[in-house]
Amino acid sequence: LTTPSAAILDQVDEKDLIAALSHDFRQHLRLVTSYLSLAQRQGAAALDPKILKHLETAQDHAVRIQSLIADLVHWLRLRSEPMSRESCSISEIWDEAQQQEGTLIVSLHAHITQDENLPAVTGDKKMLAEAFSHLLRNSLHYHGPGVPRIHLGVQRESMLWLFSIHDDGQGMTLPECN
Repeated sequence: LTTPSAAILDQVDEKDLIAALSHDFRQHLRLVTSYLSLAQRQGAAALDPKILKHLETAQDHAVRIQSLIADLVHWLRLRSEPMSRESCSISEIWDEAQQQEGTLIVSLHAHITQDENLPAVTGDKKMLAEAFSHLLRNSLHYHGPGVPRIHLGVQRESMLWLFSIHDDGQGMTLPECN
């Protein structure tokens, strides 16, 4: 990042940022969501349906911001913890991710496959588990029409393993990834 605000962020202590996000920002958002809910309940009969729809949209966005803040706090806490380096079975991690999402997988009748003989890699098991779990959850939530089809693939690239998740979701264009 090269913006002036990025320079300021580089100087901010991560613990202070976590505290601000987890308390101060959430407190203001709780206030906003409370007032939006109050306006929806008390104004339901008197307000134009378009205005009520705008209030509902604002409420949805406030809830989404709360979720983003929680995710950011979680990410910052993970980042501040020392990373371990241990042998991690990707097959076991992938199985655990499927177990965590088991209810959703069953309800969607999702078809999940993987390459045979997924390798063990050296890394932080907690972070790898979280990454694979998020990838699976995103594939389940943003699948295309019909039954979700998700495949975990792996290729050897010189000294590295390249993992890929293929699904039937809309995906992202290259500019969106950048």
